[in-house]
Amino acid sequence: MGVSSLTLTPPLFLAAPAHSPSVFPLVSCSCDGDRVSFGCLASGFFPTPAAITWEGVASGEALSFPEVSTASDALSVTSRVTAPAEEAEGGEFVCRVQHRSSDVQESVTACPPAPALSISLLADPNQDGHAPDPAHVLLLCQVRGRGAADARLTWAVNGDVTDLGAELSSCQDGGGAGHATLSGRANVSRELWEGGANFSCQADHAHLDTPLRASLSTFCPQPSPSVLILPPSLRDLYLSPSPNLTCVASNLKSPRVKFTWERSGGGGALGVATSGPFIPTGTGFSNRNWFLQLVLPTGTSLLQSEPVSPNRNWFSQTGTSPKSPPSPFPDAAAVAPKVFAFPPPPEELAASETATLTCLASGFRPRDVLVTWTQQDAPVDERKFSVLGPEEDAGSSGTFSVYSKLSVPAEEWRRGDVFGCVVGHDGIQGVRFIQRNLDKAAARPASVNVSVVLADSDLVCY
Repeated sequence: MGVSSLTLTPPLFLAAPAHSPSVFPLVSCSCDGDRVSFGCLASGFFPTPAAITWEGVASGEALSFPEVSTASDALSVTSRVTAPAEEAEGGEFVCRVQHRSSDVQESVTACPPAPALSISLLADPNQDGHAPDPAHVLLLCQVRGRGAADARLTWAVNGDVTDLGAELSSCQDGGGAGHATLSGRANVSRELWEGGANFSCQADHAHLDTPLRASLSTFCPQPSPSVLILPPSLRDLYLSPSPNLTCVASNLKSPRVKFTWERSGGGGALGVATSGPFIPTGTGFSNRNWFLQLVLPTGTSLLQSEPVSPNRNWFSQTGTSPKSPPSPFPDAAAVAPKVFAFPPPPEELAASETATLTCLASGFRPRDVLVTWTQQDAPVDERKFSVLGPEEDAGSSGTFSVYSKLSVPAEEWRRGDVFGCVVGHDGIQGVRFIQRNLDKAAARPASVNVSVVLADSDLVCY
């Protein structure tokens, strides 16, 4: 019987491929205390060993831990440094990992620089800290940031350091370890507050090169007194037997002011009627500002002795009169408007209970114009009609147009009431008016020559 032999070959084990390490900085969650710890992690390398050294770290401050295995036959190693807080805070160190032929470096900031402290000063004029107090105003000074609880607050009034008896409190906020808010609450007299005093709060801290300061003041520069002359409105000028000029003096520190009116070209002093003094509501002015309004009834004598123009600067050396926008043809002669009135469209009368009359005045110069309406020779309330314009005509002709719309109950139109569109303008000769009448029977707007009593004539019907 033959004998055979069997030779066994041991299995081959393939070595894992070499990997260079990845390096990560490790930073402490807190930088408070006398000493601070930080480090670096070298992970994912193979084979062993990997050596960690530090730059900027004193001998004996670094400690390397044994290598440990991780997944996929990789290794990791950690090194920790413990250094004095003064040395570590804000400093930057280099972690160097040497593995086989690779040399990997990573910068590590032990403690990020502390965020700058901030300061704010607030006031609540309605509270004295706990309950309403008409005699005091609450001031609140707050310092925020890391180490804010160690700040020292100083108060000053009008630049003079003053002990306001402030109540101090501090609390931790959500900015991280050591972050806090320091609050100082002080009550000051309302007399100082309303008198425009300047209040300031200063914070000193060991980590600040210069103190932080916040200021608060109720002082507000007051506007200079001003005088404004308002000419008569066109409605007042054309329709009132005694139009008025108005002088408004504003921003006065005292109501004890003497007003004198003078006519340009000489003449004696003119009488006035004063409506003030008063403090207008909603202006934001304090009780140190007064408004005066004086009205001068010009009367017929003034209108006869002075040509009437709403653009006139009636009185010199007293104030300025509001003017219309400058005309592109300042020396052009006045041009009377062409006036057209239109009855309600039949479609409107058939579909609604309202009748709309319209009036167009076009091609006039200067811009100032009066448009109003009459019904049965009686003035119509301004609230019942609207006026659009005047607007400059296209083509830069220097003339203007205005449009007006009057809405009345359709029944008043159907019963035959006569409606008039009245236009007043300086370019119209004579009585300064043109009136166009409309009624149910009119075939077209009637041309009317207006006398002082606004009588109708020359009606044309179709």
